[in-house]
Amino acid sequence: MSFNTIKSRQDFLNVQKSSIKWISNHLIVQVLDNEHKSVRFGLTVSRKTAANAVDRNKIKRRLREIIRKIMKNDDFPADYFEHKDIVIVARPKACNAVFQEIEKDLLWSLNMIQKKWP
Repeated sequence: MSFNTIKSRQDFLNVQKSSIKWISNHLIVQVLDNEHKSVRFGLTVSRKTAANAVDRNKIKRRLREIIRKIMKNDDFPADYFEHKDIVIVARPKACNAVFQEIEKDLLWSLNMIQKKWP
């Protein structure tokens, strides 16, 4: 399953305005249907989350790697998330979290969205 990134501000705002949202310790995950053939991911790490640009980029690199990893994993509900935009917003706790905690949070959030809104 391939995935692309959400690039335009308007797409981010559309997902934020009318999406399904799940909040975990380290992340906020928002999901909205799209017209594209694949799942699209968008990442948001604000200055409020991490004041230092180095830390913001570190969180984004970790999130991109986690997305790559779970897309290959059988635990990812791929059929459900086809034709969807997924925006992942990092929360302040993500700065000090280890890779495995963020990965666990993201998987848990995606599974909860799938169960709650079939």
